[in-house]
Amino acid sequence: MVNVVAPITNLSQPVLADNQLPKAEPDNPIVIQTGPDTTWDVITINNRVVQMRDTANFRLTVTAMTATGEMSQVNTRGAITLTHGHYITVTGDGYKPGTEVVAWLFSKPRRLGTIRVATNGSFESKLLVDSSVEFGEHTAQVNGFTASGELRSLNLAVEVVEPTQLNSAANTGSVITQWRTLSLMLIPAFVLAVGFPFVLARRRRSLASGRKHDDS
Repeated sequence: MVNVVAPITNLSQPVLADNQLPKAEPDNPIVIQTGPDTTWDVITINNRVVQMRDTANFRLTVTAMTATGEMSQVNTRGAITLTHGHYITVTGDGYKPGTEVVAWLFSKPRRLGTIRVATNGSFESKLLVDSSVEFGEHTAQVNGFTASGELRSLNLAVEVVEPTQLNSAANTGSVITQWRTLSLMLIPAFVLAVGFPFVLARRRRSLASGRKHDDS
């Protein structure tokens, strides 16, 4: 169950679910939003890129990148994988023009940076993961407001590993695109996404969050 006690008007702190930091799993990104019901497609491309997009042309794409610009692979569970000195790259469209999107990384919350939204609603940034981040599983959270002022918080699984573990943690299989569909209700739910335009294979699943959880 995901509850929002009061409307969120600023992004100075991470967005919580049930008064706790949300924990995204590789196969279960979380979307927290205060807008109407939304259907999201989540795509993993070539074992390197994760993208989330909805039916209203909102798109968030996330990858991990080395200092030399090479994209890291996701791990065998589908989480974005990187190490100290690498970057989380965030690009997309759909937040309110002229506002700022805020990116976080937790278990222990740390603000990775803010991203200015252009006049056309697009945004992009490269955010450093430094040596102060503990090795292990984390959630990357990207928060902002839509053009109509609704909160949209996107949460995705990230794994930070030691440099010697980076290759073994990756999935070195052939080019595969996984496609999942998430149906989300209008109470906040987190989502993370990374993406590219080509699709080779599909997998569908449905995820309900928000008010629908009141039945549980």
